[in-house]
Amino acid sequence: MARYKVTDYNYHLAEIITIITAKMAAERKDAKYATLRGTHLFQPVVVESLGTVEEATSSFLAELGHRITPLSGDSPEISFLFQRVSVVVQRFNSVLLQENFAADSRPEDDL
Repeated sequence: MARYKVTDYNYHLAEIITIITAKMAAERKDAKYATLRGTHLFQPVVVESLGTVEEATSSFLAELGHRITPLSGDSPEISFLFQRVSVVVQRFNSVLLQENFAADSRPEDDL
């Protein structure tokens, strides 16, 4: 019988919740833009802040990388795409943090 620490259980539970949340976000985006299907191709790209990439997003980026590689001649194109998505998420999180701290939070007595 396997023994699990509480921290192992919490980690796996958090991982499962993150995956479910990513799938739900993808489904919401898909439903939101369903009317575009007649005239456009739509692929929701869902990436959680801690790096979890939704399954369909991962497949899409891999396929896109495979299609770009022959045109660019650069073989690590797939990993480059995943790195760029990661950088975009980090930059977005940075902007959100800056916006939270941009407001003057000093007490009125100090002004």
